[in-house]
Amino acid sequence: MCVQHRPFESNRESNGERAGYRAASHRSLRPRRVALGCSIVYDTIVRFAEALLAMRKAAGLTQADLAARSGMARPNIAAFEAGRREPRWETATRALEATGAMIDIVEPVVWTWTTGRRPYAVASHLWRLPLREAFRSYIPGPGLWWSGSPPRFDLADRRDRTRAYELVLREGGPVDIRSIVDGALLIDVWLDLVVPAGLRLAWQPIIDGYQSDVAEAS
Repeated sequence: MCVQHRPFESNRESNGERAGYRAASHRSLRPRRVALGCSIVYDTIVRFAEALLAMRKAAGLTQADLAARSGMARPNIAAFEAGRREPRWETATRALEATGAMIDIVEPVVWTWTTGRRPYAVASHLWRLPLREAFRSYIPGPGLWWSGSPPRFDLADRRDRTRAYELVLREGGPVDIRSIVDGALLIDVWLDLVVPAGLRLAWQPIIDGYQSDVAEAS
């Protein structure tokens, strides 16, 4: 398991694409919402010191403020953030929740590779990206773009996002795919993707599973 920590996230989208992101969400993928006006997501196990410091600053709290909210001594807060002390689980959750954050325990994504002449990375399940990452500009690295200057993809544009998803699913590994692909948005463009048959066959059961969840919920 990994700890995924999200502070309160703004519920405002500024254009139709962001509305599409909201509409593409469904029960199995929708991140839980909290209310701090920013979004910080830890998709791997992180040191408690890093998480607590980031969440306290996101909440606009001093160490003294957090100590008062959590009922802990300020020197203990300082020691936790400096990594000099590792708290028990109950203490860690109390400190983080005092920042106004929410902790989700989520199943980690497990990656496998298809067999055959051209292997493709395949995830065990889908995930969500923070809004700003899902709709950012993306320039593929040299390991993904082999000839000439790489293009810039605007992930807020559905056509660009479709082309970028095709590229990373076809040429990329787990890190490349996780960096730009949002699960709900992948489902949204899935039928429009131009990808090799072997890649589509490998990912199709995952897509079908989430679409079944949507059908059952509606």
